[in-house]
Amino acid sequence: MPDLIDLQGWLAPYARAALALVLAWILGRWLKKAVLRVAPARLDPTLRDLLATLALPTTLMLALPVMFDALGWSVTSLVAVLSTAGLAIAVALKDSLSNVASGALLLTTRPFQDNDTVTVAGVTGKVTRLRLFTTEVATPDGRLVNITNDKVLAVPIERHAYEGRLRLEIVVKVPRVALDARLVEALEAAAGTVPGATGAAVLPAEFEDTHARLLVHAWVDRTHAVEARKQLFLALNAVLPAPLPTAPSQG
Repeated sequence: MPDLIDLQGWLAPYARAALALVLAWILGRWLKKAVLRVAPARLDPTLRDLLATLALPTTLMLALPVMFDALGWSVTSLVAVLSTAGLAIAVALKDSLSNVASGALLLTTRPFQDNDTVTVAGVTGKVTRLRLFTTEVATPDGRLVNITNDKVLAVPIERHAYEGRLRLEIVVKVPRVALDARLVEALEAAAGTVPGATGAAVLPAEFEDTHARLLVHAWVDRTHAVEARKQLFLALNAVLPAPLPTAPSQG
């Protein structure tokens, strides 16, 4: 009988530690489901998924001091071990942690939303998903590009589309001898004739020996972007000057 009592006394701390672990696991699973069920209407989907992912590890970490106390181990030792391990991990994963910090900042500030068309880090396309480590961009030619979040924050972010509006851009090439204020005004007016277009403007792009390149852009409804681009193309073609005659070849 005394041996049985001793065995029970020896097993009791481990039973309490195991109970704390099981309860933390159950609580973490419940919190994860609660976040996914309650938060969709109130939180950004990416932030919601992040919180749901962190729910279980967080509850398990909080349960560690309780488990150590139940086993009679020093919580101070646990803090020291975790601090040392955390410092080593931070040094080894400094680039990844930089991406995590950048991702958290992007999730907080939201300089762009999913499905916005942007140019960032030299890539132009539609934002399909913002993750904690990377931003996923679908390019017009069908590529799916993942840009690390530290690079996204390190460069200017240009939004071509937001709040249901898309900026159409067409580069036109005109003879320098024909370039004047009236031509620029005609191009702006032509861009403004596209149904629903706003903010039509003509900007200089670059000069060549005999020609100049001009950037014509206008904001249109994203849902009619394809048809609007066709109409913008035809409207600009109607006012562009005739090309310069080609010099005869020397025979």
